[in-house]
Parts: sequence; structure tokens; C-alpha cells
Amino acid sequence: PNFSSDPSGIGARVSTLPLGPRRPGTTFDVDLFGFTPDLGSGSPVLGLGAAKVTIWFDNTVLEVVSAPFWSPLYDDVPVFNPLNADGKVVLVFAMNKAVSQTDSGIYGRIHLASLRFRVKSGATELSEGTVTGTLDEMTDSKAEQFVVPEDGVRVIVDAEGGSHDGSSSTAVVTVADNPARGLYVVSSKTDLFNTAVLDGVAVSHTVSAYIVRATSISAVSSFGGTVTCVSSSSAAPVIGSSSQCGVRLSGDEGAGGEGEITVTYNDIGLAQTWEAKSPVRVWFPIHVSVSTTATDIGAPLDMHPIEGYNSTVSGALKYQAAELRATATFKYDGSADTITGDVSDIVDFVEHSPSTKRLSVSARDVEVLESVSLVATSSLSTIVNVTTFGPGVSTTPLDVVVHGDSPVEPIYLGLYFPTSVVFDGFSEVSPFPATTEVAAGAHLVQGPLEADGESVPMLAQVFFSAGPPMFLTRAMGLRMKVKDEFSYLLVGEIDGQNRPLAVARGAGSKKGFLVDGWWEVEGRTLIANEGELDVRLPGPTSVTLQVSRTRIARASDDASVSAGLPYTSALTDIRVEFDDGSVQSFLDDPRVTVYVSPNDTSMMTYDNETHGLTGVSPSAGPAKICASLSLLPGQEFCRTLSLVEAVGLGVSSHPWPSYTGSDSVEKTTIFPYGSGDRYQELILSASLEMSDGVQMDVSGSYSSGKLAYSFNTSGLSLSAAGGGRGLVGVSTPGAAPYALVGDYQGVVSPAVPVVVMGVPIGVSSLTFTFKESFSAIIGSTDMTTLTVYLADTCEGPVACTTRLSHSYATGIDGYVGFSSDLPEVVSINSASGQVTIHDNFYEVVTLTATAGGMSASTSTKANLRPAVGDVDFGNLNGFQFEATTVGSTVSMPVRVNTGSSNMGVVTIEVYYNRSVLSPQSYSNGGGWPGGDLQVNLLYRIDGDVGTIKIAGVVGDGLTARSTTLHLLTLEFDVVGAGPLTWIEGAVEEFFDNGTPPNQNPIGDVIPSGQKRDSVSGYGAMMAASSSRRHRSLLSSSEAVALGSTRARLSSVSKGLGSGRHLLSSCVDVYGDSDGNCQFGAVDVSFILNFLGENLPSCSGDGDCSAEQTCDPLGKTCISSGQLAYMDVNNDGRVSLADAQILLKIFVGKLRFAVDLELSLSASVGGTFSIDVHMFTEVHEAAGSDFTTCRFEVGLEGGIAGVSLSTDGSKYPLESSASGFVIDAEYVGDGLWHAEGDVVSGSLVDVGVVVLQKTFDPLGGTSAERLTAFVGSPVYGYSSFSQWLPFSAGSSGAEEGAGSEGGEGAGSGSGSGPTEGEGEGEGTSAGSGSGSGPAEGEGEGEGAGSGSSGSAGSGSGTGGSGSGSGGSGSGSPGSGSGSAGSGSGSGSTGSGSGSAGSSGSGDHEEEEGSSGSGNGLVSGENGEGEEMILEENEGAANGTAVGGVAAGLIGAGCGAAGLTGAAVFVVAKRKKKMKKATKKKGMFMNLKHNVTRKALSTVQVENMVGTRKGGKGTVFNKVNKRKGGKVGALGAYAEGPKKGKGRRVAPSGLDMDDPMDLNLGGGGRRAPRKRMLGGVAEVDEAGIEELSLPMSSRGGSSVGSSPPSTASSSKYSQSTAASSAPRGRARPNRRVAPGMTPRSAREPDDIESIDL
Repeated sequence: PNFSSDPSGIGARVSTLPLGPRRPGTTFDVDLFGFTPDLGSGSPVLGLGAAKVTIWFDNTVLEVVSAPFWSPLYDDVPVFNPLNADGKVVLVFAMNKAVSQTDSGIYGRIHLASLRFRVKSGATELSEGTVTGTLDEMTDSKAEQFVVPEDGVRVIVDAEGGSHDGSSSTAVVTVADNPARGLYVVSSKTDLFNTAVLDGVAVSHTVSAYIVRATSISAVSSFGGTVTCVSSSSAAPVIGSSSQCGVRLSGDEGAGGEGEITVTYNDIGLAQTWEAKSPVRVWFPIHVSVSTTATDIGAPLDMHPIEGYNSTVSGALKYQAAELRATATFKYDGSADTITGDVSDIVDFVEHSPSTKRLSVSARDVEVLESVSLVATSSLSTIVNVTTFGPGVSTTPLDVVVHGDSPVEPIYLGLYFPTSVVFDGFSEVSPFPATTEVAAGAHLVQGPLEADGESVPMLAQVFFSAGPPMFLTRAMGLRMKVKDEFSYLLVGEIDGQNRPLAVARGAGSKKGFLVDGWWEVEGRTLIANEGELDVRLPGPTSVTLQVSRTRIARASDDASVSAGLPYTSALTDIRVEFDDGSVQSFLDDPRVTVYVSPNDTSMMTYDNETHGLTGVSPSAGPAKICASLSLLPGQEFCRTLSLVEAVGLGVSSHPWPSYTGSDSVEKTTIFPYGSGDRYQELILSASLEMSDGVQMDVSGSYSSGKLAYSFNTSGLSLSAAGGGRGLVGVSTPGAAPYALVGDYQGVVSPAVPVVVMGVPIGVSSLTFTFKESFSAIIGSTDMTTLTVYLADTCEGPVACTTRLSHSYATGIDGYVGFSSDLPEVVSINSASGQVTIHDNFYEVVTLTATAGGMSASTSTKANLRPAVGDVDFGNLNGFQFEATTVGSTVSMPVRVNTGSSNMGVVTIEVYYNRSVLSPQSYSNGGGWPGGDLQVNLLYRIDGDVGTIKIAGVVGDGLTARSTTLHLLTLEFDVVGAGPLTWIEGAVEEFFDNGTPPNQNPIGDVIPSGQKRDSVSGYGAMMAASSSRRHRSLLSSSEAVALGSTRARLSSVSKGLGSGRHLLSSCVDVYGDSDGNCQFGAVDVSFILNFLGENLPSCSGDGDCSAEQTCDPLGKTCISSGQLAYMDVNNDGRVSLADAQILLKIFVGKLRFAVDLELSLSASVGGTFSIDVHMFTEVHEAAGSDFTTCRFEVGLEGGIAGVSLSTDGSKYPLESSASGFVIDAEYVGDGLWHAEGDVVSGSLVDVGVVVLQKTFDPLGGTSAERLTAFVGSPVYGYSSFSQWLPFSAGSSGAEEGAGSEGGEGAGSGSGSGPTEGEGEGEGTSAGSGSGSGPAEGEGEGEGAGSGSSGSAGSGSGTGGSGSGSGGSGSGSPGSGSGSAGSGSGSGSTGSGSGSAGSSGSGDHEEEEGSSGSGNGLVSGENGEGEEMILEENEGAANGTAVGGVAAGLIGAGCGAAGLTGAAVFVVAKRKKKMKKATKKKGMFMNLKHNVTRKALSTVQVENMVGTRKGGKGTVFNKVNKRKGGKVGALGAYAEGPKKGKGRRVAPSGLDMDDPMDLNLGGGGRRAPRKRMLGGVAEVDEAGIEELSLPMSSRGGSSVGSSPPSTASSSKYSQSTAASSAPRGRARPNRRVAPGMTPRSAREPDDIESIDL
């Protein structure tokens, strides 16, 4: 629409509705537009990348006709809910991958799609149907989120012709009422004749009424309500029916009349009435007169007996008969106007008097009863009248006089042959003036007969000396014949009225009296006459006989019959052509006579019934079949057939095996070959020579026995070859000539000489071929083609050769052999020549065949095609990769085999050599059906090996299946010479397009955490510095290097990543939207199907399992954990942006961002800190090597009066439109941190956005690698949208910060509106207190208790752990945490293991003062091993007890006792620790090959201490702030050195047994971890690998007792104030309806880990 001003708001969604109202059944298109305005000076213009729109409409009025018609710039993605389901359509679309981000079509006002609606045909007139919708989410062309409120942005609905101000969000489509505009009636008759009074059958006539509306004319089908029908005349009563309007005449009316039929339509809605009238005039029969067709009205009927017309029953004379007629006069009113008409066919005639019947009245015929004719000697009188069924009709009967005493004689017979009836027209010219009388008539026409077979009936009317004439029928004795001198006519059968027919037959023309007709009774002719006819028949000119075959065997006993020659034929037609050009068939016409020529009757017979012709001749020769036609007298027409016989047999021999043209080469000499014990063979041909010179091949009759061969002597053998032919071989070699004779059914051939030679012949040459390119699935086979040419000679001038075919040659044991120069690539069966493909190869493979000392070679290019579920790289045919040179560009198609399934989800990795190839770009392949296809060209670099990651999710409703589906094409620059570079790949995921959870794998199931190496895609490319180098030119060192390169790439590829990650418990598998403990592209598909409501539906929580609820957004059962992982961008709801970001994370372009923690020490002023964790797609810590993190602190529109300061060397600070941007410092284990001071103003309720930028392994970045959690103009977003806000006086949005006590026993206190925390750590007892109106928490390093309320406290006696009542809640408030202090004393402990003096250790932190405590209890005379793990040592006189830890957790212990066992708590962090210095005894190199975020507990067996005393160890002195983000554990040390870390009290520990550990949080919140536990074996090389099963996440304490019910598990469900989840409260987090915040997820609690 052309808005007067652009619609306000970012991401406005505009829908255009057409002019209304709309009529039922009509369709209209709703155009959907997106709008991305310029954000102002200095801000980028945003391109529309993708969006989700929900359209609601009133489905009682409207329906969606079809799926959307998308703009070419945008594609449907895998979401489109069923049409018209609940009056809602969900549209999810994304920018076409082929569209550039610079395309102007994705900026400003954008036409996206058209949705076609139809007003339902049954929609109520004037009803209204609403159309509205929401823009649920919108991303720019970088898949970054526009700011969209939680309840969406209402779609702007702008009707054409409206104000175009973009102010409406709901459209109203009015159903047009189509009002009435008028009424008219139609009647096909206005004059009706009331014949009901004559025959008793009511006369009905309807009047059609039509209502004219604005757009239609509709017939009225119901009368009596709003439509009425009345008549103004009693002579025309209306039909008594609600469904009809008109007149119904019953005969009771008594008179005629005229009037009007009035139809009235009352439109209630318009308060208007329409009326229409149809005139009607009813004619009533006032009088009926009875007469006959031969007499006038009023004249009597005289009936006389006929002389000679005697009854066959009584012998009495029969009387004349007559046809009755009834004439009625109709009148409609009192005027003089009348109509007279014949009503004979509707009235009933009846004899009225006398009482004794004289007449037989049947229908319209009247005859004198035979009983009357027997007694009548004088005249008798009677009358005939008509019966009426109503009043008002007068009649004039017919007077009948039977003259029994005056017989009559027939005096004339009139014969007529009518061929047609002609209407004479009216006596006046129309139009006729009113009251004018007109006459109409018709007459019979007697025309000519012009075609053979044309017929005409003969009408015969006899006139008498008195009385009426009478028509005769054949039953009455009418006869007819054709005059003898005219043969063109014959008398046919009678017609339907019992009249004889005259049929034209023959040829010729004549007009005249051609037939005789007479009336014959009992052999007497009463009267006769001639009939005149005009016959004009064309004359025949020629006759043609047609036969089924013209060449037959002479007789059934001829040898040619066995060879397949028929000895019968048939006459199929006799065609007569006439002089007018017409042709008729005379095959069965009696005027035709068919016969065998008299001279040939001994050769052939003819069957007149079947028309068959049979050869019966003793010898060959011609024979004729002839015909004569009576129309052409004296002429004979014949057809000659050739009768043939076999007169000889010819036999010849040819080279065997046969080849094209070998039957034209005669060979009679047989040579031995090979080692001399193998002889050639001859294939035989035989043909019958027919008497007409035709040769009939009978070679194949040998196997059937019809053909026989014989030799004059033994030594040769005969057998049947292919096709039933005879094959001559050598059984006993002999030098004498052999004579071969053939015999076919008694026909014997001349002898053919056959000579067997004694000197063997060799091989002259070989031809060996195979397909140029062998492109097939691994293991597929194909056959080569070999021909062996023998050094043969033949007699005569014609040269001949003997060729041994492949099958023949390989059938000779040991005669031929086959080999391949690369059998590991393409192997060939040495005996059969069958080829099998095993691998791709960059050079041709040479195949060789040998026979008789000769050899021949052929080459092929091996190129594997993908099996089902495999991926293929490169060309389909020819070489997999063409050779290339440095500086050129290489295109590499990527294809997959989907088998019989439609592709849905696919993930592929491609591995290449970076020193040779450099990926530049990619383009979608022709087989990609549409959807979201992400490619990371620089996913990973490991030395020279580069990895490309491809992930695709096919759009919903789109189908694509193929054995070689072209997914995409990769473009590489050749940057170095190989000479070979290997390409490898792996399939990580491959599923069909079923709806989760019914997505089936394509190919074999890929085990969890694994990939399926590509088979067909694995191959090498030749890359040379200038031109292609052939394998033969490679040096020996290069040849060796080829294998090592291949092995190296394979090894690296198997070690890169682990595919879809499966852990032992579903804890922190980020992105695992489908809840299967794995992360992959199918999780993206799951989100899209969730948004489109395509998942299995539910109506309520009762449809779901205990762990799930029925989500109102996705309309499916889902757990809160799934919802949390689906919310990738942390905006509190599941959206399209989550799916897009998730797929980018999966291919390594973005990172997971989790656990944002904010700390604010005071409402005004004070300090602040911000922490967030970032992880890669394989759940490794996202450090500063390829990731940067910045925090934007602010509000939309900016913050006033706030000033911040930071340590610029660590946390550079700059201003932004929304507030401030602070660079974060990477601390470790995925943690990014920033902190500073609030110089002025307040950060309360000020939001924080996490800005993420990633880099490829080469340090490059792009727009796709920038994102914000949730939105910031700094990265091109439309507006500022916070992840979390600061809270007044909080220690973080998830955890308050109190102060921490020192080491040893201690206490701490803190206050804040969210949480305060204190912690004491020591060997014997600790206490902590915290106060705050929102939550307080106390914790001791052991079991303890705390009260709920405004403050909580806890104390413990030993070990480490959370207080059972260490949390409480209160009303909001503020407070500050003071420095904590602590002190404690241990009861016993010394380096020697006996009760000793106390030791002390300082706590190097700002918050805590020093504490003191005794050393740990160790066994008697136990020795601890010195472990130097970092740069700081304890005091020289400290006692080492074996305590070591590494990583990020800040909790651990170790003790050396009598058994020398030690326990280590290891942070799951991929960090190589400094190698320990070996003092005396063992040393350990803790090489932690463990992925991110796990608190691992490892038991190391049999570590025997060998040094008493030694130096204590402390390390990682970087942990100088609350929260413990970098663990800092060491052995407990006595001395002045200060160590930071959580201490553990091993009270009650039995060092002889493996420890039961429950690992959990202390006073400081450790980063969220995946808990691993396991056992590692230790040797001189240290711990090489850890196999660590995962346990539950969450905090715990070390000790033998299970955790208390108030343990501070981060994911415990909050049910009361005393069990509120610690550190997870996000009061300002937006959560979609029905979604449970991640802080409220309930994992399976774990009481202990058995190591």
C-alpha cells in the first residue's frame, strides 16, 4: 500500500485486504509485506532475513484456498500448519539462500507472499469475518533478532481505498448480501386447453419465477412464505404445491376463462415487495363431434358387407371398417372466438345404443361385429359417441347404419409408395391478424429409390361401390410382387404397420408401374392394380475379390508347411464399385456366385459357408478363385493364388561363435587351437528352396527334429546351439574329408565337405573393452567385453576369421586371463573378467586380458557413487576430481543418496588439505528443495587439515529424493601443489522428512557421538604447480607420501569433533530441543516443527507424561528442560530466531551463551560485575582464541545520570546509544567476566546485553558471526533488548554476594535484596550467616542448619556441604555485605600423623581475613608426595598431604595415609597442567583430555608417598573475587604462603576405601558443570585419557552422608521459601506461556558417586 507516511515501528508487518464486501464463493488474495526502516544516521539499513507470522481468521466465514504464493526472494521453511486448522495459519519463511544480503529487494517495504482466501459459499449474508495476526518474530538478514514484544506485534491491516495510515490491526471482511433488484416470471404457454374434461387426466402448467439480484438471477423454488403465487381466474386455479407456481386443470372447472398468475416476492431485509404477472387463457371444450376419416362431420357412417370378403371363421361376409375421428370446439369466454381441433387420440369412443351391441370399437377403429353379419338381413342403426369427465361439454355422436341386405363390391385399389411427408405451410402469411382463421396441411411425397437396398412401404386403399374406403394390410390379404421384366426391385418384409415393402436391388433406372398389388382372400383376388415407382440405381462397373493371402503351400503334406507356410487362405470380401463412385460389399449377396476356376479345381477348393480356400494340389502352380455378378451378366472376376512347394534344401557352415556378419562367411575347415586339444566349431545353416525361388530358413529346426544332419563317417559330433541350430564339433580327429548332408522332412541337401586340420592355429589379436568411466556404488560389478581372434584361414577368395566371444573364451578353462594394475581400486576376476569397484582413484585403472600369448588392455576411471545414506564429492562420471593447477578454481559438487526416502535433515563434514585448497564459496545444488542450508567453510583447522561443515533442514512439504541428489557445490582456490591432495568427509546426521519423533534415519543408524565416514566421497585430487603430473612421473618418495597423506587425513578426520553429543544424562546438552540427550541439526527441525504446530498434538497436560506439559504455543507435550534448550537466544520464549541461531551454532558460526550473572553491590554507587559462559557446538569452552564477548549495559533510548569506570586494561569501556559497552575478559572454562565501579547514578533495573563475535580459524569474521543476546543496535539490531537487568543491592541476578570467611573455621555475613551468602571453611566447624529481605543463605563446610526468613544461618562440624536450612526469603530490600572473618581450630593433625601443633594459612582475598587451623589427619608415619603444579609453593616446613586440583571448580582434597591413596577433584577443563617435578618416587602429569564444564572426581590407585614432609603446594592465585570462577586448590599447607581455595575436612574418611563423593556448591557458586566420575590408570607417562561417565549437575558436599534436603542444587524446583533455588532466580526473564524457567527445572537428584 502507498502509506501517507511509513508505518512506525521496526519490523512492521503489513497485510493488504481488497475492497469489500465479498460475495460467498469469491476468492481474494491478501498480500503480505515486511517493513525494515532505516534506523537513522550512522545506523545500518536492516534486510529482512526471516520471520514468523500467525494469521487468525474467522473460519465460519473465510477459508484459505491454498498454501502461500511466496516471493522469489523468500522460501517457506519447514513450518506450515494444516490449512484452516482452528482458523489459523502459521507462516514461517526465510530469505532465499541465493539472494545476496545486498539485494535491494530485502530492504524497506518488501512483498513477501500472498495468501488466497475464499468467502465460504455458505457464509451468511452481511455477516463479518475478521482477519488479524501477529508478527511473532523477525530476524534480519544475519539471522539476528528484531525486537518483538512477548505477545508479538500486531499485523497492520490496510484496506485498499482506506486511509493508508497503518493504524488498523484487525480486518473485517463483510459478506455481501446480494440484494434483490427485481422479479420476473416466465411461462412457456399462455393458452391452455382443458382436456381433462375429455380424458380425465389433469392438465398442469408451471410458471417459473426468478429473483434478480445484484450479481445473480436465482429461480424461486419455494412458494408460500416470502414468495406467493395467486390466480385471478377461477378457470385457471393455481397449483396447490409449495414448490411450484402455475395452473392445474382438473376438468371440474366447467368453463374457460382468462386472467393472470401473480407472483409476489417480499424482501424483508430491504422492506420491499416485488410483483410479476403472467397472463393465462384457458380454453374449455364446449362441444365434441364424432365422425370418420372418410366422412364429414354430421354425415352418417354406412357400413356394408363386402362381396367375396368372407370370414375365415364363420364364412359370413365381413363388413367395411372405418377409422373414427373426434373433433372438439374450445372456447375461453363469452366471445365468439373458438378453436376446433382433433381430439381423437385422447377421447374414448363408445357405442351408446341400442342395448344390443352391433359394433366393435377399438381405439379409433370401428367394425361390425361378426355376430351381426350372420343375422343381418336388413339395415340396423346405432350411434358412436365419446365419453366426457366433466360438466359443460356437449357432443354430436356419429350415426352408424349397418346395411346387412346390400353387399358392396370393391371397385378400385389405390397403391401409394410415399418416401416422405411434406408440410404444406399455413394458408396465410404470419404474423396472423387477431381472429384470423388459417389452415395448415401436409401431403405425402413419392420420391425415387436411389440406392441398392433402399425400401418404401406400399399403402393400399380400396374403394367400394358404396360406403367409405378402407386401408388394407398384409394381414387382410394385401399382396405385392415386382413385375417380371424388372429385376431392380424385390418385395421385402412387412413394416411396423403390417405393410409390404418394395426394396430396390441391382442397377439401372426406371420409372413406371413396376409392381403389381392385389387384395387376395382365400385364394381369390378381389381387386388388383399396378403401383408406380421411380427407381434410379447406379450401375456396377467392376468387382474385386479380396483374399487373406495370395501365396500358400500346394498341399498340407508339403515340407514347407512344417517350415511355417500355410496351405489355406480365405475370401475376405467382394467389393463392387458403381458408376457414381460408390462401393458396396457383395460378399454374402445372393446375386454373386463364387467358385474355383474350372481349370483349377484339382489344385484348390472353396467353402461357400466359411469362404475358405485350401490348397490340394499335387504340384506347384497358380490357381484362381472367381465370382460372377448377376448385375453384370456374362462377366467373370477372378483372383489368382500361388501354390508353391519345397524343391530343395541348402546347407552351409560358418564360424562359431557367431558374430555380426558371420552367417555370410562360409567355413568348412576346422583347426585345433590353444594347446592343440581344443578344436574350432562350425554353426550350420539350412534353407528350403521353394518352387517360386523363395528361400525359407529352417536352420533353427535342428533342435525340434524336423531337420537332421548326417556324416559319411565318424569323427565329428553334432549338437544343438543357440536358436536350435546345428553345431559341428570334433570328437575324434581325422584327416579324411567329411561329407555333411541335411534332411528336412524328406528334402535332402547336397553333401558339404568338412576338413579337420592337424596343425594348431594361434591367436592373431585380442579386442578388450570396458566402460570409460566405472561410476557405481562400492562393491558393484560390471562385465568387460573380450573378443579373441584366431589366426584362421578359409578356402576360396573370401577371407574368414574365427572370433571367440567373451563368454565362449572364458568358458575354456585357463585359456584367457584378466588382471588389474590397481585391484584395490578396481579388481577383475581373473577367470570371468567381471569387474568390481572398490574405491575412487585419480588416475585411470588399467585392465588387461591375455590369451594365446597375446594381450590387450583397456582403462577406466573409477568413481564411486554414494550408497544410501552416503555423501559423494566431485563428479558423477569420469574422474572424481579433475586434475588442476595452482591458481585455478575447483568446483566440487556434494551429493547424497536418499534412497527411497525424502530428505529432511542432513549434516556433513568435508575434510581437505589447506596447503593445497582454500574454500571460497558455495552455492545450492539443483537437488536442494528449499529450507535452511548452512555451510561453514572454515569450521575447523587442525594443522594442514581443514574442515567444512554443512547442515541442512529441508522445508516443510518439500520433497527431494535421488540416488545422487545434488545438495550444493563448493568452490576452492588451488593455493599449493600436492601433487595429490585427499578429500574426505563424514555424515553426522541424515534423516528423512518425517515429523518428529517419526524421523527415520537414511542409511544405517549412526551411533550416538559418532560419524559415518564417507565412502564414495573419499578420494584424491591431483594438484600440480603447472600441469598435471601422472602417477608414472611421481618420485618414489612422493608415491610413499601419497599413502601417508591419506592415512593422516583419515586419522585427523576421525578425531575432529564427535558428531551429535550423547551423554549419560540429559544435563547441559545445549541445543537438545528434542530431548534425546544429543545436539544436532534435527534439533533445529524440531524447533521449526514446534513453531508450526506439526508435532504430535495434545489438548491438555493429561495427554502428557509426568515430566511434560501440554505447551500452548507448540500444542504438543514437552518438558521444561526442552523449552529451556530451545530458547537459544535467552529471550524467554521459543522463536524462529532460536532455530536460525541454533543452526549457525551447530555449524560453528556462533556459540552458546548461558548463565548470565550480574552483581551489584549497592543501589547507588558501589561495584558491579558481569559473568557469562560461552560454549561451542561440541560443548567445549568458547575461549578468546575464536570468540570475543562484550557487555552492553543500558536501556532502550539510553540511560541518563549514570557513569561507570573499569580497569581499561582488562575491560575497555565505551559509550553507546543505549548506555555503555564493556569488553569482557576471558577467564577460563568458557567464562567471560567484566567488572567495574558505578561512579554516579544507579544501575538498578538497567539491562545487560551480551554481544558475541566469532572468528574462523584464520581470524576472519563476517556478519553471520555477529549476534546479540538479546538485541543491540551495536550489532545492527533495531533496538536494545536486555537479557537480564541489574537488581538493587544484589550480588547477582542469580546469586547474592556476601563475603567469605577465611580458611579454617570462619564465619561471614552479607545482605542484599536477592541473596546474601557467607561461608566458613575449616576442618572442624564453620558457620556462616547472611541477611537480606529477598533471600539469605548460610553455608558451612559440613552438615548444618539454618532458619528461613529474613536471614539464614548454618553451621557445620566437619566435611563440606550446604546447611540444611541455609536459605530464606523475605520482602525486597537492600543491604550490604561486610567482610567476613573466621577462625577455627582443629583437634589433631600433624605431618607425622599424630596429634600435633596447629598450622595456619592466610587467605589472600579482600573480603576475608586470615584464618588458622590444624593440618589434616594423616596416617601414622604416612608420607605425602610432593606435587608442584603451579608457580607458587607453600612454606618449606608445610606438610603435603597429596592435595591436587586443576581447572575451574575450587573444591578438592587429598590425603596420604597408610595405603597411600589419594583422591583428586578435577575440573573438566581441557588444560594441560605443568608437569610435576619428580622428587622422590612417582610424579604425575595430569593431562586432562576432558571437555568443558564438568566436575570430575578421579580416584588414583596405589600412589605411595615416598617423601616425608616436603613442600606444600598452592596454585592458581588468580581467584580474587567472589564466585570461584577459577578454581584454586592445592595441598593444605602450613606456612606463610597464601593459597586460595575451598578446603575440605576429611573427618571420618577411610582412606583405605574409595570415597563416596557428593559434589556440590559451597559458599561461592561454581560454574555450571557436567559431573563426571571415573577411574584413570597412572603410569610414568601420567594420565593419558579419562573415561568419565556423567552424573547429575548441581552443587554438593564431600562426605559420607547424602546431601540435605536444602542443598543448593541450581536446578531444584522451588516449592517454598525454604527451598528456593539458589542463584537461579531471574525475576525479569520473559517466559512464553506454559514455559517453565530453566531455574525451575528438576533434575534427578544424586546421592553419591561410587568411584
